Amino acid sequence: MIGIWGFTRAPRTLTGNEACFVGRRVVTNSVSLGSYGMGGPGFLGLRFDQGWIVYSLWAAAGWLTLNKKLIEESLFPSERPQHDPLHIASINTLNGAVLESVDCEPDSYNLIFRNDNHELRLSLRRDGRNVPVWQGTGHPKVFAEHERLENAILISRVGRLWMWE
Repeated sequence: MIGIWGFTRAPRTLTGNEACFVGRRVVTNSVSLGSYGMGGPGFLGLRFDQGWIVYSLWAAAGWLTLNKKLIEESLFPSERPQHDPLHIASINTLNGAVLESVDCEPDSYNLIFRNDNHELRLSLRRDGRNVPVWQGTGHPKVFAEHERLENAILISRVGRLWMWE
């Protein structure tokens, strides 16, 4: 599997548990969740008062867009000048935002937030369109045919996640 991990105990996905988070406010975030014992895969987590929504993909911020903009924290400092600053957004923009809805389609998974009367859409696409390719290989960030988007978006009571590949 490309980027999707297994865990020491079966995690719960956001799909089917949306009601636990809709109407709740993002308290903080992290782009460095997860550990396999020797380091971290860079899962992206949004912390709410009662738990986390976690994107369990390797270097997860690099798979996502916020209002069709690249996530600033996914870019190395040397990469940032290569991108138009108008097409980059910080994940910190979501801090304080309220999750309004979850839109899961076959080719995309979107969390829709509202902050100061502005809609914010955090999007994950199956085809990797709108995000840079993997830096080392140059291959696009795409899901395999058998992989499901909703399996990559988990919920957790805590931000400490241990996994196996």
